[in-house]
Amino acid sequence: MRGQTSLPALGVALVVLVSATLFTVSVAGEQLTGADRDAIERETAVALSERLVGSTSPVTARENVLRAGALDGVSVRDLRETYGLDRDDAVRVSLDGEVVLTAGAPDRGTAVDRIVLVQNHTRRTIEPLLDRSRRVTLPRRSSSVTVAIDPTGNSTVETVLANGAVVLRDPDGLSGSYDVDLSRYETATLAFLGTGALRQGDVTMTYRPTRTRKASLRVTVQRWGADDG
Repeated sequence: MRGQTSLPALGVALVVLVSATLFTVSVAGEQLTGADRDAIERETAVALSERLVGSTSPVTARENVLRAGALDGVSVRDLRETYGLDRDDAVRVSLDGEVVLTAGAPDRGTAVDRIVLVQNHTRRTIEPLLDRSRRVTLPRRSSSVTVAIDPTGNSTVETVLANGAVVLRDPDGLSGSYDVDLSRYETATLAFLGTGALRQGDVTMTYRPTRTRKASLRVTVQRWGADDG
């Protein structure tokens, strides 16, 4: 009798044990799924942020240097085709806290922050007062300059040099507007060789100095189904 009465108790104990085991496995599986999802979200966010600031990205001047306003031109389609974002991923890109791009509605997700530089160009025009050396140094570095030459009287400009290198030449005299490429790594000194004295206004120079500032780029990615539970 004692053995018979213990069998039901043993059966109940086995049921409880199996149920507890299944519950533990289920909870562990859910936690593992969440951990995997977080890892995938982070991996996707890191990859997307790296592609956005990479040297070959259409929104950068060079690696980690964003062109001002360039992110405004990125579309959701660009994220899918150019940057490899999965169709089911929701993403938000912010620059210094301002949302500049969204795809889907990432209400949570995983965020990755990067410190970047934002580069912009400002237009400056000067009419230098050239002395006998006929040289002028641009106040700031610029990758290019537009030189307008309109000599008065008997003065001529036959050759223009940038840091000693010939960039414009016409033995009959230069007259008009010319676009000149410059090194972005050094300040440019231009020399205007010719005859006679140049007056202020005979040469006008328009350049676009580069200015950069630090900014925080945040990329948030939420995988499909990440808002469950």
